Amino acid sequence: MLKPRKSKVWMRIFLTLFFFLCMVLTAKAISHVSIRYPSIQESFRVISSEIAGLSKDPRYENPGIALTDIINHQSLERDSTSEMLEEALNEALAEEMPNQVVPHFELVQLRIEWNENYPGSFREPLSEDLAGQAEADWMISGSYETLKNQEIQLRLELYDMVSEKNLWQDIFVFPQFSKRFTKQYIVPAVMEETSSITENKIFQETEERSDEYHLDVVTEGALPSTAGSERGKAPSYQQNQRGYFSMIFPEFTSPPPPPLSPPPEGMVRIPEGEFVMGDPGGRPDEQPDHLVFIDSFFLDKHEVTNGDYLLCENCERGHGGFDTSLPDKPVVYVDWNNANHYCQSQGKRLPTEAEWEYSAKAGKNNNDSQETNSENLLLYAWNEENTENLGLYGAQEVASKKTSPWGLFDMQGNVMEWVSDFYTQGYMGTFNQSISPKGPETAANPEYPLRVVRGGAWGGVHGAGKVEGMRASRRYAFAPWVLSFQIGFRCAADDPNIQ
Repeated sequence: MLKPRKSKVWMRIFLTLFFFLCMVLTAKAISHVSIRYPSIQESFRVISSEIAGLSKDPRYENPGIALTDIINHQSLERDSTSEMLEEALNEALAEEMPNQVVPHFELVQLRIEWNENYPGSFREPLSEDLAGQAEADWMISGSYETLKNQEIQLRLELYDMVSEKNLWQDIFVFPQFSKRFTKQYIVPAVMEETSSITENKIFQETEERSDEYHLDVVTEGALPSTAGSERGKAPSYQQNQRGYFSMIFPEFTSPPPPPLSPPPEGMVRIPEGEFVMGDPGGRPDEQPDHLVFIDSFFLDKHEVTNGDYLLCENCERGHGGFDTSLPDKPVVYVDWNNANHYCQSQGKRLPTEAEWEYSAKAGKNNNDSQETNSENLLLYAWNEENTENLGLYGAQEVASKKTSPWGLFDMQGNVMEWVSDFYTQGYMGTFNQSISPKGPETAANPEYPLRVVRGGAWGGVHGAGKVEGMRASRRYAFAPWVLSFQIGFRCAADDPNIQ
């Protein structure tokens, strides 16, 4: 009686294993494994190679591909890390399939158009809508998660818009990258010329990659293996929303970050972060609004004063109406070149336009750092209501109003401020500069090279003393040789903690 029962057990085991093997070999590139890669470049190379191989299948006829979004797994929203992952992966895909991948900037423009068509909407366009507007045949989307050991776990899906089916999905784990990661670090992949990727090859490549990096690969329904775990602690696993298991690697103890260097005297550290630059409801040269990440830097607490300016022996200035020589009032009648020279003489520089607007908005992503009403502005700014309309003409003493949330004085009003950027009529030429942008490299008109001025003033011309003229997104443009009672400046400096 025992022998027949034992043979039935072995038969069941054999059939189960045979069934599982058949499922693996007929998975049609649907991968349920999580593999740890030594770098983001290597993981993106593999992603590009696999999708490029699928696109060579004669059934698909070189499909157009759109990478629509990579959301934060916790917040279920896009953030600055999403933006950088999307841009870098899109560049890697474009290296593999230059005529098939929708450029990243086109998708950014489609999002901007969505915001313009639906003003005030707090919802991002659906991935399917974005891919459809880009006229893509395939859509890549996914999510990322920062693990306890500060690694990134990236889940991706490839969706066929025509058949409405998933063609491929995979999970990648790689070390957390610097926010300064840029596209030039992507290594283009070299792919064998094949008409299609067979199921056997996919399974074989998965095993080879696992062996190369000494990883534990977990497939759906398989028991967690302890092989290859040499750290004294077996990796754990969790089941995600799609129903398959992903590897969670052991937590590593990393040394604490080095202490931050204190800001120079008279300056504040502006923390790194992202913000929406521009204003879709503002003037034409403030559009399109776009997401920008700013590295931390130092910025003067207040505008350079007459007393400060005397420290530069070779700096010149003009004189005229509404001028003053009082040491605690901002220096005016200084052109762009002398403002730039002064900052360099102090071991500093002029802030970029993006740095200035980011600092003025002070971490808020609405159009202005404070509410754009005159009652609120009177607490922070010298404008026409508390100067010109009361018979007070000219710039007022610096640091005599309330500070911004980041400890800055007079970011709105008192005097307008030179920044380093050349002026162009809008951001279309530079909005793809998503990390600490420095603006155009050359002037739009070399014979009349306009520079940007920001911040509004106490009064005077150009509406600079009015509420509208003090918006954080408001831009002014002057030739670099202009001397004005309305224009001063403040200096910035690089943060030595930024590598």
